Amino acid sequence: MTVTGPVAGGDIALRAGQRLVVNLPKAEVLITEQKPEEAWADSAAGPAMPAAEAPKERPSATPERPAAKTSTGASLPPVAAKVDGEHRWSAALAAGNLDLILADVDRAGVKSTLEKASSEDLFALADAARYRRRMALAREALLAERRRFPGLARSLDAGFLLGRVEEASERGMARAVEWYDEYLARAPTGTYASEALGRKMTLTSQLEGAAQAQPVAEEYLRRFPNGTYAGSARALRRAP
Repeated sequence: MTVTGPVAGGDIALRAGQRLVVNLPKAEVLITEQKPEEAWADSAAGPAMPAAEAPKERPSATPERPAAKTSTGASLPPVAAKVDGEHRWSAALAAGNLDLILADVDRAGVKSTLEKASSEDLFALADAARYRRRMALAREALLAERRRFPGLARSLDAGFLLGRVEEASERGMARAVEWYDEYLARAPTGTYASEALGRKMTLTSQLEGAAQAQPVAEEYLRRFPNGTYAGSARALRRAP
């Protein structure tokens, strides 16, 4: 199952027994593990109401993994260890093993990883870093994606996610709007078009006031009348 929304910044894959907790005021996304009996109880009770504060994640031990070997028996650095010919980071991200990805990068070195990782792995790294609030690392991974793989669709998506990263910085709202504008200009019907326009509308209202955001709200309602930000857009349109 995948989940997306205003804070997620892209599809988040969940497996059975995991719970996604979103804290809108803090723009935080946490993935927690459930015991089987807890998962059954939740499904029987129906959908849970969102909590005001995101609960702390329970620490989970990561099982030790054997290091990959060369033909001579020497160990490869963790970033080069492969499963079925591909790096394991996408699978780790889908399983919620964010710390596995970050630990691999810390051991192999950020600079080496950014220069050698595949496009898919850079995206997985950026997501893991964002969810763990390591925004500087997420920014570097997304910029590396754009620099090294400019012809791939992920390069466009990286522009949107850079906007989400900038929003998390203390003075990054204006820069985030610039990223959203670039994404909307290059991918007007892209995967994140609705989200980018909604975030632009929200930030414009915060930075410049409701009057300046109203044209963006009108555009949003024309293009995405049933979108995630439609309610906010209608409220802005009615603002004096």
